[in-house]
Amino acid sequence: MGAWGGRFQAPSADRLAYLWLHKLGIMGGERDLLEAQVQPGMVVADIGANIGLYTCLLARCVGERGLVYAFEPNPTLFASLETNCRTNEVANVRLHNIALGTRDDRLTLRRARFNSGDNRLLRRAASPASGGVSVPVRPLDALLEGRPLDFVKIDVQGWELEVFKGMRGQLAGSRPLRIHFEFWPAGLRHAGSDPAELLAFLRQHGLRLYRTENHTTTLLPDDNYLEGSLKGTKWINLMAIR
Repeated sequence: MGAWGGRFQAPSADRLAYLWLHKLGIMGGERDLLEAQVQPGMVVADIGANIGLYTCLLARCVGERGLVYAFEPNPTLFASLETNCRTNEVANVRLHNIALGTRDDRLTLRRARFNSGDNRLLRRAASPASGGVSVPVRPLDALLEGRPLDFVKIDVQGWELEVFKGMRGQLAGSRPLRIHFEFWPAGLRHAGSDPAELLAFLRQHGLRLYRTENHTTTLLPDDNYLEGSLKGTKWINLMAIR
C-alpha cells in the first residue's frame, strides 16, 4: 500500500494496520521532526527498522550523498524491509538482519503474537512455541565500517541501554550527534536495565537530553522528575544532542 510517498509491503495484518495508521497521521507524529533534523549527506542509523517505513524516509532525507544503516533482527520483518527498500528504489542503505547490544552474542527475540512492533530481546531462553527465535547480536561500533554517525533513531522496546553501551565509540569525543529514542521505564526494567542509568550514561558522554513534542525539542533539566512521571506503560520520545 502507499504511505509517506512510497509503496510498502505488509507481512501481517498488524503491520498493514501500522501502515494505515501512519498514512492517516494517527501514528508517526515524529515524521516532521525527523525531516527537519536529518539533512542531506548525513550518515544515519535506524535501529529497530521494522518493515522500513522510517528507513525509506531517512534515506530520502540524507539523499544520494548520505547513507542509512538499518538494523532489524526479526527475520520476517527484515524480509519486508529488504523488499520495501527494493520497491522504493532505495540504494543508499546498508541492511543488517541483526540485533544490537553490548557484545557479540546470540539472544532470544520474543515475537509478539498480535503486534510485531512490540518484539523484545530476552536474556533468558524462550521456546519456539512462545514466539521466540534465536538472533545474532553485535555492538554497533563493530558494524559501521569506521563511519561516524550524525543521527540515530532507536526503537527497541526497552533494549536501548544495551544498544548505547555497544556504541561507546560513537558516543566518545565531541563530534555533533543526535539520537532520537523512546524512553520507556517499564520496558527498560523488563529488559534488566535501570532507567536512571540510561539517562546518566548519555549525560556522562556529553549529550544533553530533550523532550520531543509537537515537532519541537524542550531541554530536560530533571531526570528524576521524568522517570517519576512515566508510571506503568507510559513512555516518551527523547532526543539526546551533542
